[in-house]
Amino acid sequence: MRFWLGLTSLAIVVAATPSVARAELGGGKLRIEIKIPSDPDENAASMDEADYITPTEEDRLRYFNLARCTCDNRGSDQLYHARVSWETRPTSSVSGQLYLWTGTGCAAITDPQLRPQSCSELTSINDVNDVDLVVKRFEHIEDLLSPGTNSDGCDPNVTAVSFGVFSSTDGGNMLTEEGLYTIDTIDMRAPAVPTTVTASPEEGQITLSFARPTSNVEDYRYFQALCAVADGSPAHETRTHAPQYDTTERVCMVPVGQLEAATLENDEEIIGDVVTAASLPAGLAQLEEAFICGQAADSATEITLGGLSNGVAYVVVLVAMDRAGNYTARFVPKTITPQPVTDFWEDLNEENPEIEGGLCLVESTYGAGGGGVNGALRAWRDELRQTAIGSWLVDRYYAWGAPLAAAAQESVVARVVLGLVMLPLVAIALVWHAIGLPAMLALALALAVWRRRRRLLVAAAVTLAPGLAAAQSMTPYWDDELAAESVETAGPKWHFGLRLGPYLPDVDDSRFGDPGPYERMFGDGSWMPAIDLHRVFGTRAGQVGAGVSFGYFSKTADAFIPQPPGSMDPPVRAPGNENSLKIVPMELTAIWRGTMFHDTWGIPLVPYARGGLGYYLWWVRRPDGDLAKACPPIPRNCDRAIGGSLGLVGAAGLSIRAEGIDPDAARSMRDSGLDHAGFYAEIEVAWVDGFGNAKKLSLGDTTWFAGIDFEF
Repeated sequence: MRFWLGLTSLAIVVAATPSVARAELGGGKLRIEIKIPSDPDENAASMDEADYITPTEEDRLRYFNLARCTCDNRGSDQLYHARVSWETRPTSSVSGQLYLWTGTGCAAITDPQLRPQSCSELTSINDVNDVDLVVKRFEHIEDLLSPGTNSDGCDPNVTAVSFGVFSSTDGGNMLTEEGLYTIDTIDMRAPAVPTTVTASPEEGQITLSFARPTSNVEDYRYFQALCAVADGSPAHETRTHAPQYDTTERVCMVPVGQLEAATLENDEEIIGDVVTAASLPAGLAQLEEAFICGQAADSATEITLGGLSNGVAYVVVLVAMDRAGNYTARFVPKTITPQPVTDFWEDLNEENPEIEGGLCLVESTYGAGGGGVNGALRAWRDELRQTAIGSWLVDRYYAWGAPLAAAAQESVVARVVLGLVMLPLVAIALVWHAIGLPAMLALALALAVWRRRRRLLVAAAVTLAPGLAAAQSMTPYWDDELAAESVETAGPKWHFGLRLGPYLPDVDDSRFGDPGPYERMFGDGSWMPAIDLHRVFGTRAGQVGAGVSFGYFSKTADAFIPQPPGSMDPPVRAPGNENSLKIVPMELTAIWRGTMFHDTWGIPLVPYARGGLGYYLWWVRRPDGDLAKACPPIPRNCDRAIGGSLGLVGAAGLSIRAEGIDPDAARSMRDSGLDHAGFYAEIEVAWVDGFGNAKKLSLGDTTWFAGIDFEF
């Protein structure tokens, strides 16, 4: 941000003694510009005015910090560019000298002997008329940030400084302020760093937990960690993040002072070598950016250092920093060694190596395998290839499907989206394969005719409704006016439900021992939310329709410490090494709802049943957050823990149309666009095991759900 300081010209009263110089600005107006190097890491001696830029507030804050002030104090030039020029030229003759001082309150100090103790005098401008000619003015940061001889090094208490232009009638003893450029965002105070940490060696990573200091909390910007291995080299080939702090070593090759050790809260639990300030690797002790191995936001209470090697001891330093790049660092006083663990996917594969994830587009979305739905789809593909048009369609599928398959392999979200989009297409393909194209077209034509006839019947019913209503002998329990309103509506077109129920995936089926891998790792099930959305059509026998349902299930637990082959000891948890199983059940189902009990006889009960295909997408995350892998026996054959199982689902339940209890609520609901609202409960049975495919996870369950539903 460029700050123009309009400086009011002052008419200086002439002293009685004619020998006193006069400094009249003659109605002119001055301006002051402060610029910093465009590349702060460049050698200041090799830079010219063109290499300096007008800084933003963030730039100024990061440049005028403790490290650069200290470097300038130690003799390594850290410069800024100051320029004084006419914004409005004088309208009358001007003579005299201008004095440049940095500090605060320089003009208020009337004793010229005391002023240098708290202010620094810069080279003056000998002739006011030469203001525009004095353009190459490089000044030292230290004179700006630590002005005067009273300052001992760089004072962390300085929060605002000024670059001032003054005139004088007595040779510089008494100063009259002509303009100030004030920087009131100076920060040279290093933030506090957590003094106590808890280290968790995990699989492929280390997590440092800490309590954030409570003093000056608004000053934090980031926490960063630096890691080194035993030979003193960085933990990674390249740094994981750019440095958000400035050290004197990085700015001007002045060594950083000796680091202090943090207190390791769980010292007795950590098996590692003792680390001292003297034993720190040289590059790590100087906080060189090549060692940066992790970063967390200012509000964090832990920092995870990923991408590390199991069985390798690491030395770790924690650094806290503020917006200005000031920092404080402490090292962990013991080496920390990540250890391999056995996650759910590895445990499951150790017991049954046949279980696997998925491949190509259909397989990336619906899982691999030669039987079940994939076998049927492949057979259908082979049938299509027997015709020219079918062969063209198959070729287009492989041409367009490859990039989608890659996306599905890399992203769980992509798999969910593709699964939802492709589920109707897969259903059509399976029907095509089962009954043939002519029969499928005939079925589609019959459905179209049935829908047309149904519309005609509805139109006739609406036409005859007044006569039928007059002849009807019974009246629903809500008033006649509301009943008349209901005749004018076409009936609900959509049914939406939101339900919650317990879910325990049948992973531990007959293919596994007792207890199975799921029970060993996660124990029991958990609550699963789900939603249903069906397009419905009214008939004399109630509503019929089709739609989709999907839910979300998540279970987490600490992974196991690996055991030697053949060990019969119960598995032992590895604290902090949390792995997770995620399941997204997706269902494509037909539905029947017995709405005639309510619509015809006024009984607010709606029995219903639905059933169809279920596709349950699943994935397993290992402790470092990546997809789990099982690698038996050759690493290049590692199978990622992501896939899906296809099967059948069915449910039966009872819904209560709650608006029938209160006519006023019913009318208000109708006015808002809802036809019905209520509660429902159901029993659901899912056989989701890839239609018996031995390579698929079995994810079905027999359970119950309860929730609320709406018709509109």
